[in-house]
Amino acid sequence: MSRLRTLWLDSVRGTFEEEGAWDGLRDLTFLSYNASLLSSNTSAELKSNSSTRGHSHSRKKFNLPSLQTLQIKVSLDVCLLYSQDFLKGLDNLKEFTSFDLLWKPHIETFRNTPQLRSLNMYSNGDLILDSELFQPIRHLESLILAQNYLKSLDFLSQANLTELQTLHLRANDLTVINEAVFETLPSLKYLELSDNPFACNCSNAGFIHWALTNKQVFVDGAYQYRCASPLSHKGLLLFDFNVQSLALVLITLLAYMYHSKKRRQDYAHTYDAFVSYNVHDEDWVYKELVPELEERQGWRLCLHHRDFEPGKAIVENITDAIYSSRKTLCVISHQYLGSEWCSREIQMASFRLFDEQKDVLILLFLEEISPNQLNPFYRMRKWLRSRTYLSWSQARSHRGLFWERVRRALQCGAEISNNPLHVQV
Repeated sequence: MSRLRTLWLDSVRGTFEEEGAWDGLRDLTFLSYNASLLSSNTSAELKSNSSTRGHSHSRKKFNLPSLQTLQIKVSLDVCLLYSQDFLKGLDNLKEFTSFDLLWKPHIETFRNTPQLRSLNMYSNGDLILDSELFQPIRHLESLILAQNYLKSLDFLSQANLTELQTLHLRANDLTVINEAVFETLPSLKYLELSDNPFACNCSNAGFIHWALTNKQVFVDGAYQYRCASPLSHKGLLLFDFNVQSLALVLITLLAYMYHSKKRRQDYAHTYDAFVSYNVHDEDWVYKELVPELEERQGWRLCLHHRDFEPGKAIVENITDAIYSSRKTLCVISHQYLGSEWCSREIQMASFRLFDEQKDVLILLFLEEISPNQLNPFYRMRKWLRSRTYLSWSQARSHRGLFWERVRRALQCGAEISNNPLHVQV
């Protein structure tokens, strides 16, 4: 069958790696291979092949020089760890699709397919991807990664897929979308993210804003994306959360404009620091931070549960607390970043920081936070890299040094200098 161009193989009891299996099919351009009914011998062979990951093989797996489209479906209970030569012999391949393959591709898997334009991977288990995997296929135009339990898109940032136009990411485990990733895909025109368990909190504020305002990328079905967390928002529309957030932002801005007019005349520094924290972290604040800073070091702190004026509007209480304090100390945790009111507090403090050009903001990271979750504060990130910040999670064995650096941060002058204090522990 030397002139055969299209071949469908369904329910094959064999393996595509058998010696000479594809010899003679030099004109074949389309191959669909469904090996869902593998024999026990074949399964054992595939397990054996998985141990060869990272080893080079001289013979070509397929030896199909004209093949342009390859579809593979394998239903196994083993994880295939293919070598970098898995697709050897497919120099003209333009579209590769895998179903239920449960594979972990070697970073050089696609080095033999430089002409690849479309890569589709469906239901490939807990797929873990590295940006280096895409280096040999920089001309990729379409990428479908559906039902793969992906939790992050960070691998795309360094993938150098400047010609990618279509990106499907349906039914993964994406809770927070880092919109900065899409800035590295300048040709992107179509994006699909349906059926992901979105978190409806401030961590996704940047993505929501990007999806609403960008004029190049069509985000398919965006207005039907639904929240999976927190429980209070489960089932609600993701973009409805954005409307609520925008309302709070407007309230915050109006409060800032009002208080900025009178802050210099009316506000005296009643407190050394306003402590902005989430209720979930209150135990740490009252057992660790307050005894150290108030009782041992003698600072006067403003705490919302203790010092806010009953009956006064929450935004006004927050603003009064920030401007009545020399500093604002934000105790940042995952719960903090997920709180709308906590984000308002750090926004108000940053307004004051940018407006007055005074180093009034101290960030205390109570736990490790991934870069994705800091995206809502993207405009502050460059600024904060050179400002005062502390890490409690890294200071557990150096408590004395940690609290000494907190003292120095509270004590240092308010004017911002060109050589700001770094106090990360």
